[in-house]
Amino acid sequence: MLKNSLWILIWGLASLSGLAQNDRTLIPESYKLQVKFNATALISPQYPGLQAALEHRWVGKRTFIHELGVLRRFPNQLSTWDAQLWGYRLRTGWRWYDKGPNQNRTDFYLSTWIQFKQLFVQEERFIERFGGSFSERMNLEQTRNYAGAYCAAGWQGPMSATSRWEVDVGMGFRYRWVNSSELPDDAIDPRTQVDLNGFGAGNGLFWPDFMLVFSLDFRFNFLLK
Repeated sequence: MLKNSLWILIWGLASLSGLAQNDRTLIPESYKLQVKFNATALISPQYPGLQAALEHRWVGKRTFIHELGVLRRFPNQLSTWDAQLWGYRLRTGWRWYDKGPNQNRTDFYLSTWIQFKQLFVQEERFIERFGGSFSERMNLEQTRNYAGAYCAAGWQGPMSATSRWEVDVGMGFRYRWVNSSELPDDAIDPRTQVDLNGFGAGNGLFWPDFMLVFSLDFRFNFLLK
C-alpha cells in the first residue's frame, strides 16, 4: 500500500507541474465549493489513511474548510509493534487568500485550524502474573484522544479550469489524553519488567501529552459551481 501510494503521489506531482505552466488557465470567479483530496495522508509513515475536505468560499478572499480523515495502521508496519490501530481525524478552519477567486497564477493564503483526532489501539499479548510464575494472554485496548490548533501558510495553483494543486505548512500545538483498559495490579510487561498499562514503555517520554506539532499537506482540489 505504501509503495503504490508513493507512485500515485509522484505521478500527480509530475502531472500538475506540466499543467501549471499554462498561465492562461483561469479559475472561474463564480465557484463556491472546492472538493479536496489530501495526497500526503496516503503515505504518512505514522498514520496512513484517506483524507478529504470541502472548502466553501464565504465572500471574496475568505473561505471555510472542513477536512475528515480515516486512519489505519496494520501490525508491524514500519515497526515491531504488534498492535491494531485505527481512528479518524477531523479538522475545521478559516482561510484568507492573497488574490481573488478568479486568479490564474499561484495564489498564497493563510489559514487557522482546530483539530480533533481519536485513535483506537488493540493489542493481544502475554502478560506475566504473580512475579512471573505464569503468563496469561490478554486483550489490551486503548483510546487516544488528541485536540489542538495550528496556523498554516500555503499556495494554490491551477491544473485546469476546474482543478488546482495545493501545498501548505503549519505549526501549532496539541494535547492528548488516554483511556486504557485496566490490568490486574500484579501484571508485569515481560519485555520491560516494569508495571505498565500494557502499551509499552516510553510512550509518555517520546510523545508527551502536550507538545508542538508541525504539518505538511499536499492536496488535489476540484472546483464545483
